Amino acid sequence: MFDRDIKTKASDRDVVPAPGNTTETESATATRETVTSTDLARVGLNEIAYIKQAVVNDEEVWAIFSASGEAIGAAQTFDQAWGAVRQHDMEPARVH
Repeated sequence: MFDRDIKTKASDRDVVPAPGNTTETESATATRETVTSTDLARVGLNEIAYIKQAVVNDEEVWAIFSASGEAIGAAQTFDQAWGAVRQHDMEPARVH
């Protein structure tokens, strides 16, 4: 999921010896992927949609929201909302 090119140099305590490297004078460099707070905030943005009851124009509907909280749709029934989310290859989640 985090296909980022963000790499950081590992600290000395995190250095992993290269395979076959048995001498202590040689140092190995290891890299690890860094997940930023922005990456965490983006988790699920295009994968999860939340469904909850709402009132739109004095009519009760099942509102559909993106993971960021943006309203992206509405339906008259819960089943219609669920189906619309699944039709767009997203994972529905009910909010109450």
